[in-house]
Amino acid sequence: KGNKNCVADCLSRYPVGEPFDDEIEQRSIAIQTEIQPSIVNTITTRAMKQQQQQLLEPNVPASTTHQPVRTFDPLNVVNHITVFTNEQLKHHQQEDNSIKKIIENIEKTPLKIEYYLNNGIVCRNVKRINRIIAVPVIPKTKIKDVLLAYHNSPMNGAHLGIDRTYYKIRDRFYWPRMYYDIAQHIKSCPNCNINKYSRKKPNGYLNPVDPPVGVWENLSMDFVGPITPPSASATRDNSALTAATVLVEHVILKHGAPNQILTDNSTHFTAELFNAIMSLCGVCHIFTTPYNPKSNGVCERFNASMCDVLSATCNTKRNDWDKQLSKITFAYNSSRHVTTKLTPFELIYGRLCELPFDLPQRTTTVTEPHLYVKQLNEYLQMAKQIARSNIKISQEKSKQRYDANRMNETYIIGDFVYVKRLGLNYKLASKYNGPYQIIQQLNESIYRLQNPNELN
Repeated sequence: KGNKNCVADCLSRYPVGEPFDDEIEQRSIAIQTEIQPSIVNTITTRAMKQQQQQLLEPNVPASTTHQPVRTFDPLNVVNHITVFTNEQLKHHQQEDNSIKKIIENIEKTPLKIEYYLNNGIVCRNVKRINRIIAVPVIPKTKIKDVLLAYHNSPMNGAHLGIDRTYYKIRDRFYWPRMYYDIAQHIKSCPNCNINKYSRKKPNGYLNPVDPPVGVWENLSMDFVGPITPPSASATRDNSALTAATVLVEHVILKHGAPNQILTDNSTHFTAELFNAIMSLCGVCHIFTTPYNPKSNGVCERFNASMCDVLSATCNTKRNDWDKQLSKITFAYNSSRHVTTKLTPFELIYGRLCELPFDLPQRTTTVTEPHLYVKQLNEYLQMAKQIARSNIKISQEKSKQRYDANRMNETYIIGDFVYVKRLGLNYKLASKYNGPYQIIQQLNESIYRLQNPNELN
């Protein structure tokens, strides 16, 4: 406690005299002096920092000749909205050819049309619920200003949708084909295109890949993981050396080289080492479209099925998945495929796989081996045809489901488009980047783009 602190200190023992009048005046002046917020506040917001910088900047005389040039920014058109008065509206109406004809009809038959003159301004009677209201007719030269004011303005429009903007404008103005003009303006609004999510299905119909004619023509590769702990029976990493080693030792040396291999654009597949081994083995290496895993859908779907089965078969600690991997692969290859209606084992070897718990089957002695070879080849050819036919049927059904209620907009070289941003890191981030210009069409739904700002 303070009353038990008997140790003398310089502050408590220092004599304090009566303050002089000038000292009191200096203290009052110091109290009235404005204290900088940066000295008091432990946290300075961005708005406070900008305000402090503005206070520190010297004032520029209004008569200076070095005025900044204001350029038009399509993302910030609030400062470019032109507000017009009744007199200006009247003047623009008199210069519009279509409104001139309306004025002539009003003078000829004033009671037979829905238009009339109000203080020289052409208005139109429109029905709203149970009453008739009069709204001015907007000439073509002022339609853009109305759209900017009632869509782009934060207070009037706030970049709301087509219907909300239309009903707000139609209660105040009128011009022919209002809804179409409003819809086109909002669809081409840069702020709306960049910052709003699209509620429609992605554009473009499904383009199925032609199924292979024979077995082992096309091979798909991908990595799943990392799954802990790493094991020597699977792979310890996903480097290019590991990918090449697995492909050569576990695939090509056991089953032969395929005609082509489909992979994604990961670094372990695009490395020079992996591509060199592809060339030595005579394998055509093709890649999926970036950020489009659907182009390697068979491999992606198998990875999902394998992960589900691995989680169901390994122990509760999930540390023996590598021991179950070969068993799961065998079980999958000996099971009937949903699309081909045949087992992968049957397509390669021409017979059903004998499982450990199967009942013993009778062996058949072949007296003429060449007949067995002929029958086996005929069976394999028939199995390939059945599998290929079933794949095409499945692709047609998938295409019908995918294309239902989906737009298939086409673009031409020179068009400007927006590209969806990937990996958003905060809530109010822009959803799209652009606009970018189309410079090449690779196929029906894939285009090559170029940033027009980088042309120079």
